[in-house]
Amino acid sequence: MSASPPGELIAFTLPAARVVRSVAVMSFLGGAIGIDQDEPVARITVRDAAGGAQSGELRAGAHTAEWAWDRADVAAVVRHRRAPIAEPFPMPGGREGMGNKYVGIVTLPAPVEAVRVEVQSVARQAVLQLSRISLLDPPGEPSPLSLAHLLLERPERWARRVSLSYPLRPDTAPALLGGAWLQGVLGVARGPTRPSVVHAEVLENLHVLPAAWFVPRTLAVDEATALASVRTARLPDGAPFDPRAVALVEQAPGRDFGPGDPSATAVVVARAPQRLVLATRSAAPGFLVVSELAYPGWTAEVDGAPVSILRTNGMLRGLALAAGAHRVEFVYRPLSVRLGLALAGATLLAFAAAGVWGRGTAAFPLPHDWRERARVRGPCSGLGASRNGSLTPTLSRRSCGRGSQVTPRTRRTPPPSPRRRPPR
Repeated sequence: MSASPPGELIAFTLPAARVVRSVAVMSFLGGAIGIDQDEPVARITVRDAAGGAQSGELRAGAHTAEWAWDRADVAAVVRHRRAPIAEPFPMPGGREGMGNKYVGIVTLPAPVEAVRVEVQSVARQAVLQLSRISLLDPPGEPSPLSLAHLLLERPERWARRVSLSYPLRPDTAPALLGGAWLQGVLGVARGPTRPSVVHAEVLENLHVLPAAWFVPRTLAVDEATALASVRTARLPDGAPFDPRAVALVEQAPGRDFGPGDPSATAVVVARAPQRLVLATRSAAPGFLVVSELAYPGWTAEVDGAPVSILRTNGMLRGLALAAGAHRVEFVYRPLSVRLGLALAGATLLAFAAAGVWGRGTAAFPLPHDWRERARVRGPCSGLGASRNGSLTPTLSRRSCGRGSQVTPRTRRTPPPSPRRRPPR
């Protein structure tokens, strides 16, 4: 779920209050060889709506442990015991052996009507990796926390729109609510003490970007700088990177795209897998960003005139537009398709030329002794003399014997027309 270096706080907001008596955690430690047995590595705090809180500690050797504890070189020097294993995972980098994720239950001093759960790393040097967290009420029923509970910590970015609750069958509740990792701690034989309920949330991203938008400012950068800014959400000068306010444009050093219009609009008119049409309107020259990949093969036209696509924000398409209303069309025309069509057309032309050139030659294969057979068998052999003296196969509906059937005949050369004398 998340890696927590020393001192970092991770908080989960619950969409509805619920009673919590203990917290089950799947986790592991990295770089924790020097952590002592039962040394606290994280503090778990559960808060209620009135501001009250109950806390418990996640301890090394009891609830979690060094992920590579089973390696011989680590087991010989690690200073805490191996906690109960939740599930193994392959060693990174293709090395031999397996790492471990561990499971532990932190019991609170008293039950809490929880609305918020906080996990803060307090390890001296190790990094705590959280994989799963489930809240347990007094009967021991699990209620897992998810990414949605993390997102609800940022109300300026995410808004809860729909909340759903539905019961689970007894045979599916343990697997969905706790899974095998938690059943091993709670007891496989013990089933749910009451009908289990799943709570689902539908969240809206309030910062979602449209299909295309104008930006008031552009910054000329190279590819590496653009990708680094997108990955870290920081501009080269350290300022926050907001794609609504600035566009990182490649292949345009020193180019000015205009002051921009804050009220400029871009509307999708048509959309298909290989085509996108936009209608834009701006009172001043500006720069348009399209939230689709700048993959090789895409072409752009503005009011029917071809224009260049500028790679923007490391991977998106950008265009410089003049003031006014425009029709912007993107079409996918990769070079491989154009070369394939040209090759196919050349092949068809070659076949057509070969057909014209070969007209009048044999339409079917001839035996190796066809000249001798034509001389002996005569006109019924299907071979006749052409104007240049060679023999060619011909067909006729004349009879060469008994019955009436399609038989070969010789092609007769018409006599030359007599020359007329000009009148006196």
